[in-house]
Amino acid sequence: MTKVRLLKLFILVVVMAIVICYINAGIKAYDMRFYSGKDDGAFVIIESISIISSFFYLIMSRKYRIIHFFGGLLIGLISSIISYLFVSAFYIDKILNDFELTFYILGCVIFMSVFFFIDRIIESRSIKKADETDKSTER
Repeated sequence: MTKVRLLKLFILVVVMAIVICYINAGIKAYDMRFYSGKDDGAFVIIESISIISSFFYLIMSRKYRIIHFFGGLLIGLISSIISYLFVSAFYIDKILNDFELTFYILGCVIFMSVFFFIDRIIESRSIKKADETDKSTER
């Protein structure tokens, strides 16, 4: 990972932490902007994870930024739903005593892991293509 990319990652993690703290504080203060009925702010968390994920994919990707943006939106939605179900089903929020924070952390870890996995696959394929073209030009 290059230094510029590492710096982007650090800045994005700091921005994500600020957004998470702001929304979590709003949910804890029972601010009605963060509620849609009796959902305890779950829809706002799902929306914010999806949006954060799409911008993360847009900024961190090297190629095909628009495709990564929409892919990040979809992966963010899926990861937020998986993390919601996982935290709700296994009562993981009892460990940290904070449902929203556990939900956020797990959702962000999932979409970041998927991004770096996809990035590794794309990078290995481009290296293989470069090796194949080098072999074909030598002949």
